Amino acid sequence: MRQPLSLLLFVCFGIAIACPALAADGKSSSGAGIALTVGVALYDGNASQCGEANALSVSIGDQVDVCYTVTNSSGLTLNYQSLSDDVAGVLLHDTDVAIAPGASYQFHRVFSPRVSQSPTATWTAQDALAGYGASEGNAAFVDISATGSPLSLSDDDDTIVTMPFAYTLYGQAVPFLCINNNGFIVASNQFDCSGYSNNAELPFAAFPSPAIMPFWDDLYDGGNVYYQSLGDAPNRQFVVEWFDKNHYDANQDDPGGITFEVVFNEADTTLDFVYQTLEFGALGGAADDGLSATVGMQESPTLFNTYSYDTASLHDGQVIHWAQTAPTIYSATQQVTIEVGAPVLALDAQSLSATAAAGQQTTATLGIGNSGNRDLHWSLDEAVTPQSSGSGAVTLASSATPAQTAAQRSNLMRAAPVPRRDDADKPRTLAGAMTVPAFLIDEAESGFRFGSLDASQPSTFAPIAALASDVIYRSGTFVGGDFSREYLAGNSNDLHTRAIATIDTATGMLAELPDSAPLAANEGWIGLKWDASTSTLYGAACDPISPDGECHLYYVDPLNGSILQGPAISGFQGQYFLIDIAISPQGLMYSVDIFSGAFIAIDKLSGAAHVIGNTGVAPNFAQSLDFDASSGTLYWPSYDVAGAARMLTIDINTGSVHTLGALLDNDDQFGFAIATLAGACAQPDNVPWLSETAVAGTTLAGNSDADTIVFDASSLSPGTYSANLCVSSDDPDHRLTAVPVSFTVLAPDDDLIFADGFDPVGG
Repeated sequence: MRQPLSLLLFVCFGIAIACPALAADGKSSSGAGIALTVGVALYDGNASQCGEANALSVSIGDQVDVCYTVTNSSGLTLNYQSLSDDVAGVLLHDTDVAIAPGASYQFHRVFSPRVSQSPTATWTAQDALAGYGASEGNAAFVDISATGSPLSLSDDDDTIVTMPFAYTLYGQAVPFLCINNNGFIVASNQFDCSGYSNNAELPFAAFPSPAIMPFWDDLYDGGNVYYQSLGDAPNRQFVVEWFDKNHYDANQDDPGGITFEVVFNEADTTLDFVYQTLEFGALGGAADDGLSATVGMQESPTLFNTYSYDTASLHDGQVIHWAQTAPTIYSATQQVTIEVGAPVLALDAQSLSATAAAGQQTTATLGIGNSGNRDLHWSLDEAVTPQSSGSGAVTLASSATPAQTAAQRSNLMRAAPVPRRDDADKPRTLAGAMTVPAFLIDEAESGFRFGSLDASQPSTFAPIAALASDVIYRSGTFVGGDFSREYLAGNSNDLHTRAIATIDTATGMLAELPDSAPLAANEGWIGLKWDASTSTLYGAACDPISPDGECHLYYVDPLNGSILQGPAISGFQGQYFLIDIAISPQGLMYSVDIFSGAFIAIDKLSGAAHVIGNTGVAPNFAQSLDFDASSGTLYWPSYDVAGAARMLTIDINTGSVHTLGALLDNDDQFGFAIATLAGACAQPDNVPWLSETAVAGTTLAGNSDADTIVFDASSLSPGTYSANLCVSSDDPDHRLTAVPVSFTVLAPDDDLIFADGFDPVGG
């Protein structure tokens, strides 16, 4: 349904509203048929604000509103809108919003820039989608049941066949067809398209694409399915015929079946759905004429063409002719500039030490400098010195991984099937402070939702925003201790799109990184994790098509998403197919094998994988893992083959799991990232003998301030004490810095003059 211009639309990557054009101060350009104006301003929380400047100077951490206004100067109503820029990537894609001649439409992108940039925006508006239009055809039914090749498909089964001539659908080459017994075809050999017995209204996000549905219903194993190429080039036809197919709901003994076919026309790349008979018989009309079927075509969740859904819209002898539409498309571009500055923390000491006699006080000075070009805001706290938790080494045990087929691996790239519920969208909130704060993507019946939860209380999921994307963002992580945005990696079901993106944890605004995902052929993202021990962003990708299911590590640039391929992930007896990667605070990498449930340690340099132990879980569909950096606990929101969704923790020494509880509504949850810090200052605590004269302050750009640190031995016995002074700041690269502190307390009769260890002269 097209949205009226007066409607306020909240979308996962921005806010779109209808409004008049901007003042002339904003950057604007006119293309044939449309004019685009772009303005920038600091975001003030007002969804209707629209900046009038074409350049802006901000600090890292500031929220910037980029306001795009398009005006329709053509004589056509422009029904579909697309917007992208060369920094943020795709913002709108064929969004169904009608703009009448002379009207304007506005879109806001609110984000926190980290680097200076001059994005060039491109707005495209068109009157219709570049899809397919349906019309009544006049093709004759060609029965190939006596001459065609039989597929002999069982219930819900499929077979992949090769197209005999070059053919395109939705602009994509179609060398293969996956033909399903249930009355549909997927134009791909990338996935096993078996199943899908329950038809659904389009768009159907779980469908591999492009998909062709002449009669998608729960058909059974009566009759047969045939295919045959007819005629001579360049006027050949490829026919797929469902002959005398009965319906599953007729107790599998329906004496009557329906017969229909799809005809692919080489000459003009059109298609025909041709129906011979459409009455099943024993069902008494409950499924006749398309009453329980979906008829149409789909390229993606944003580009589909529905003829009918659960409607008796068909009749014997009918022909539906599908031809590509020729939309009128207008485009305009514009550029703005955002100059980003940042404070830079510059401490004059990496550690502090002091000596005092028991019962006395002394002081030291900590210089807090700012070598950046924005004001530095800082605060001080203390933390006790953490006890050593060991090296984090694990005991490795060998284990073979059974060979798996490409068909078995295909589920890894799909989301889980969604059970039907009536309460999927009721609001939920988190009660109290979160012990283990985390963000993730929940797959409810209503679709994908980004939200937060306390990983220690797994039923506490609180939605933040809906995600309208055909990409399933499987893995998530936070980079450099910045919890304002999560990095995500994922793929569309058919691997046509493979993307790395960021999502604002406050608003759910999603922005794809522009240079992301030039992966090896057939690989899809399964993991993305920040290694705090080396300040490296690692990705992992696997190939569900190859016989070995090969996986690789990748090095990812968090600024632009560009990647460099690393080593193959391999075991001593074959290669594993992973659900995600997780990196411990000590920098050790782990994963779980989706087939065996084995818990695996991975060498980051060589890619060598070794089995530690078995989790006892049979994982299925999208999965993710992450460490609570403050405690070193590995969490796993799992979804198993039995359809149970649980939050687990994994013992990294044995692979055994502990269940914390069920996930909300038994939903599949992924893109999981825990928002905690590791290190000496991860858990600040009061240190009685240590205090600061100023606990917070602002240091101007280019300046330095001195803070007096007080060491108090009034309640201490002689000895040496240690702690950490924790410096929090808005320097994006040094948000939390630990300054080790040592305090030596001497007995009252000790000589402080020689407390530094020097011998007296002549001694």
